[in-house]
Amino acid sequence: MKKIYVLKSFLFNDGSGEPVTFEPGFHDVDDDVAEHWFVKAHISPDGEAPTIETDSRITELEGQLTERETRITELEGQLTELTAQVASLSSGENNGGKSKSSDAK
Repeated sequence: MKKIYVLKSFLFNDGSGEPVTFEPGFHDVDDDVAEHWFVKAHISPDGEAPTIETDSRITELEGQLTERETRITELEGQLTELTAQVASLSSGENNGGKSKSSDAK
């Protein structure tokens, strides 16, 4: 028996019985299952759970998050500008396109 750490869930079928679903986490499996090429593609190479410092997926996702936050900020700025333009146009339409004069009685 070997202990493996599954990184991503997968369904394993070696053809000798019922398929087995492996969820992320530690599993005790037979040696031949641990050495199967398909299983190896879904497990931690060193048999350990990934840590924040070594898991490159976390860095990649953090980069995507930063890009999305930047894009949201840009879109919020555009929305503010467009809202101001609409408000300015609306106030002009309410006055028949004329600005209010303090001299009018």
